[in-house]
Amino acid sequence: MRYTQQDRGKSPPMCSGTFHFALADVAAYYTAVKDEASIAWPLQQMPYGSSEFGVPDCNDYHLAFRHQT
Repeated sequence: MRYTQQDRGKSPPMCSGTFHFALADVAAYYTAVKDEASIAWPLQQMPYGSSEFGVPDCNDYHLAFRHQT
């Protein structure tokens, strides 16, 4: 049974979301990686109550590292 007419098996990976990882000390992790990784957005306080920063991974997905305050 097919759910789509497109052959998705040969398409590159795609994601329109962000993967979030909760850390105990996001500020310390940001300090440790900021000079070694590409930063999509710097460490900042978000309006929804977390401190977070983001990096792109090797497939250009966004990975967000956060601590809920």
